[in-house]
Amino acid sequence: ILNPTADNLAVRMALGETQLVAECMEFLKANGVVLDVFDTRVKERSPTTILAKNLPFDTTLDEIKTLFGKHGVLRKVVFPPSRTMALIDFQHPTEARKAFTALAYRRFKLEPLYLEWAPAKVFGASDSSKPSEATATTDENTAAQQPRIDEHTMLEEDLKVDDEGDATAENAAEGCTIFVKNLNFDTKEDALTALFSKVGPLRSVSIARKKNPKAAGEMLSMGFGFVEFQKASDAKEALKTMQDVELDEHKLVLKASHKTASTQPETKGKVVKALGTKLLVRNVAFEATRKDMQTLFATFGQLRSVRLPKKLDGTHRGIAFIDFMTKQEAKNAFEALSASTHLYGRRLVIEWAKDDESVELMQERTSKKLSAAEPRRQTKRAKLGEDSAME
Repeated sequence: ILNPTADNLAVRMALGETQLVAECMEFLKANGVVLDVFDTRVKERSPTTILAKNLPFDTTLDEIKTLFGKHGVLRKVVFPPSRTMALIDFQHPTEARKAFTALAYRRFKLEPLYLEWAPAKVFGASDSSKPSEATATTDENTAAQQPRIDEHTMLEEDLKVDDEGDATAENAAEGCTIFVKNLNFDTKEDALTALFSKVGPLRSVSIARKKNPKAAGEMLSMGFGFVEFQKASDAKEALKTMQDVELDEHKLVLKASHKTASTQPETKGKVVKALGTKLLVRNVAFEATRKDMQTLFATFGQLRSVRLPKKLDGTHRGIAFIDFMTKQEAKNAFEALSASTHLYGRRLVIEWAKDDESVELMQERTSKKLSAAEPRRQTKRAKLGEDSAME
């Protein structure tokens, strides 16, 4: 990736991402995580295991231990070397719920902490998705039931906190943070601080930002942020009195930054069997070229053909058809790239094409579907234009 003389930087970054994802998946498997529960539609969530995301890269295992350990006894923490996520398994469901409520969307090293309940049986048959008396085991029984783990995994004996310290941490975090939306992109933290400090003393104020692709080193506002009060009562008062208040000509939308299991969206997955040598790739960035796709997929085997259907103006339609020489090569590409590979910032969506169907027929069928959708989009845009004119 750092070679300045090499070409196809986007492809090399995509392959680097693919390698990191593969290493992360191997690490999770080695530490007892059942990856199949993430591949299918999640109908049941674990009451004791939390999936933490959006972790800063400099996060350490000890910091996760300290952060979540204030709210209960942990049975296991799985923290991959990529440091982008962590699985935290509590001994008791009540302690897990308390940690979830206190830490969801709370700022952690200048970044909001994203939490969701992990799928049930994420650690296999030993991971009970229903609370029972067997959940609260003694230290000896728990240690005997745990799989062998390495330095990135932590057992429950590593974390013990007293009730007084746990209650203090909960009172300091629970219900104190507000999620602020519809911010003007020019609004700064100082303006938010001046506005919300009228309600009560603040602990922190932050606005989510992203890198400006057109200017190196410049950060752009994402239009939302977080305001953390020192007291939960002040946060509740702000939700009542500051809703729809204008700041820099924008009406603010406020929400309490808490999530429960009922508000977690279900993860949609799709288990597809290998059907042949042909792959259909969707969501291809318009900057991507045939050479980019060929270089990316040729890493996994010899290609028979690579095609990007084009529109009348000569640009491609955002889909590609990849045909390998053998089924095994197609399977290797599918397994490696379908997990989470991005090309020019867009995640590739890969599906198996019918083996008894030619690439030409797939191209013709997909083109017809896209062409049929164009008139509907134009009608919708025309209707919106009429509504705007009437207003």
